Amino acid sequence: MLAIFQPLSQVGSVAAGQAPIKVVVFHVEESEKLSFFNSISNFSQKYGFEIEIYPTTPDGKYFTIEMHNTDIKLAGGNTFAIEPKEKVTLAFYTDDESRENILYAEFISRRMILEMDEFDVYEQ
Repeated sequence: MLAIFQPLSQVGSVAAGQAPIKVVVFHVEESEKLSFFNSISNFSQKYGFEIEIYPTTPDGKYFTIEMHNTDIKLAGGNTFAIEPKEKVTLAFYTDDESRENILYAEFISRRMILEMDEFDVYEQ
């Protein structure tokens, strides 16, 4: 099920200057965008995340993705003006940098890479 929403501000804020725990990067061609949205939505549902995907430009070529559960947040998209629009970056954050949350973020990032391997994906 594809979930595209306007932002509901439920992801919470990330502190200014807070470094991500992990970054996962996908290469998604325009022709693969809907398939990518479906895959990331299915992944989110499988692992208990709420997800919001919304366009950041009127033509829909640029978008933002926000995912969260009680332990970690993922934020990103292809919204970085210095990067090509095919580069989709997701950064992992947590409010509590406990060992458990860091290990959980590692687990989720690795599952994401393994389960979404139909796209060119890597850790940064």
